[in-house]
Amino acid sequence: QYLQRPKSIRNDADGFGQILNCLKQTGRTKYILIGMEATGHYWYSLHDFLTRQGYAVAVLNPIQTAQQAKQAIRKCKTDKYDAFHIANLLRTDQYKAAVVPSELAMTCRQITRLRYRIVKQGAMIKQLVNSRLHPAWPEYEGLFSNKFGTTSMKLLQTASTPKELMELDPDDLTELIHKASRGRFGPAQTQKVLQSAKNS
Repeated sequence: QYLQRPKSIRNDADGFGQILNCLKQTGRTKYILIGMEATGHYWYSLHDFLTRQGYAVAVLNPIQTAQQAKQAIRKCKTDKYDAFHIANLLRTDQYKAAVVPSELAMTCRQITRLRYRIVKQGAMIKQLVNSRLHPAWPEYEGLFSNKFGTTSMKLLQTASTPKELMELDPDDLTELIHKASRGRFGPAQTQKVLQSAKNS
């Protein structure tokens, strides 16, 4: 029995409220089973909202609904027909609910993915710096044990080419290097950097 036509609802608080109203309009407060696809991360907030409201929710792997759609007479791939296929799987009890990770597991997964993206972005930035720095100042490679360290990056922010560095006052350069390295480098390192710029 179809109680309502499929409709699009936003994945936010207002949309969740609309879903709740639709469920209440059915007049059935018990024995309601809600099905949804585990598509990306979009389903999790709605799943959390509905379970907190006391509803039973079955999360389905998109592969299940795709297989059900293949068996249908009308082979359509739209949100409207996806909703129908999900409802049909629940109606016929021909589904296997996916394991829903805990909130902690979801948070850890998101943090891990974020870290991966940040590390990947950092590697790309380093490649870009190398591609620009080496042609302009090949001798820079041996000045610091880590050219992406604090002292080196502070120096490059101030002078990224030999020409720019030679225009700096030697005393100011010594102070910059000494301060950025927290006292580890002094005048000797300044002379090393200046000589590198002169020979470049």
